[in-house]
Amino acid sequence: YQSLSALGLSDDKIATQAHLLGRDPDTIKRNYQDHIRLLRSNYQDRNSGKSILLQQAALLGVSPNTLEANVQWFADRNLDHCNGMLLGTKTQTKRKKLAWVLREVFDYRTHPQDQKREVINNMYRFVADNSRLIIPSIKELERKKDKLVEKAKAIKSYKK
Repeated sequence: YQSLSALGLSDDKIATQAHLLGRDPDTIKRNYQDHIRLLRSNYQDRNSGKSILLQQAALLGVSPNTLEANVQWFADRNLDHCNGMLLGTKTQTKRKKLAWVLREVFDYRTHPQDQKREVINNMYRFVADNSRLIIPSIKELERKKDKLVEKAKAIKSYKK
């Protein structure tokens, strides 16, 4: 408790993330230091990644390798990784959701071969503008499919 409190977590946040109390305090401290390094948005400010960790304290229980893979996944796709909720899921799950969006929202299979790259770029632009799409389950996305298709049509170069 004292280690978590010393990192700046409030009593309420510690209570909601009680599983962290059972973790080795040294591991939590190491994760904190590694995670801040990975989440830093301003490299002049050593604590710039701290706000994400304080909001999403569950990330302190995530291994540095997993978090690094997530940050790299977002960077490779030019997506913003500063939403802690987006960092809490596996990259495999994110890939499945993107594939679903590409297939179901952008109807990828029906486009001619010469348009497929553009459709993929549109999908990434759509996800970048709606990054919270990566949070819900595919079942939830399926329930919202019609709304997502309408929203995707708003992209200028989207062709269906």
